[in-house]
Amino acid sequence: METINLAEVAKFFCLSEEELLKEAIELFFQQKKQQISLDLIEANKETTKLAKVAEIFNLSEAELLEEAIGLFLQGKRDRGLQIKREIFAQYGATSLEDLESRINEGIFDEHPAWEDLIFAENLTDDLEEIDSCLAHLNPLTSSYHSLAV
Repeated sequence: METINLAEVAKFFCLSEEELLKEAIELFFQQKKQQISLDLIEANKETTKLAKVAEIFNLSEAELLEEAIGLFLQGKRDRGLQIKREIFAQYGATSLEDLESRINEGIFDEHPAWEDLIFAENLTDDLEEIDSCLAHLNPLTSSYHSLAV
């Protein structure tokens, strides 16, 4: 199984690896609904700290990172889909092609409709990249992640 590159994921979201790890682990804690002092995970990747957190949840470090990064990516994916749906709803469109067609037909003013279309297209590309990362994390759920609007 191919694994994701932490540095590439961090760069994609304009974060340092440390910021990505901290945010991902915080999401992991929230999902587990357990209050554990986050100074176990200062903004660094000390193996001993990750090992301690993994031990608390009875996971290997790799399992902890996979689950935490997966939660981070899923949250970004969910927010991206929500924004895309809002853009479509604003124009009564069902797809990128439908939105483009409505703009070309003059149903909507070119500004800001074209900007919204370009944003939705870029968001679609970002969602595909996130889906690819999620598929590398857990190939069993990749079919679920590819069901985007």
